[in-house]
Amino acid sequence: MNESSIITALTALLKIAGTGGIGLVALLALAFMLCPAVAVWLIMRSNRELAVNIQKDHAASEQRFEQLRADSEKRFESVVRMYEDNVLLVKNYDKTADGLQGVIHLSTQAMTKLVEKINNNHFCPIVRERSAPSGE
Repeated sequence: MNESSIITALTALLKIAGTGGIGLVALLALAFMLCPAVAVWLIMRSNRELAVNIQKDHAASEQRFEQLRADSEKRFESVVRMYEDNVLLVKNYDKTADGLQGVIHLSTQAMTKLVEKINNNHFCPIVRERSAPSGE
């Protein structure tokens, strides 16, 4: 039963009442009994439609929530992976720094020895002149 069939039934009842087929009192009694039934039916129908809409909205919300959860999980995993990669990077940097420290130490020793040899090189005429006493 929908709104148009209810309106059609009421219109038919009014036509019958207008022609005198049913007494006016009987028609009014029928209308008063029919109105609450129609109101209850309309309320129930609207509640069914509302329930269906709520179920659809709930399903859509659950789907959006699942999508957001999956996206958040992917982002979290990428952040964890980034931190793990950074740990490896720091460890490799530490190894490189240790290796460079050794190279710098050896280079400094070699340069120190080289400076000593240059300063003590008496075979070079310039060094001999600088190291000779001023009176010569």
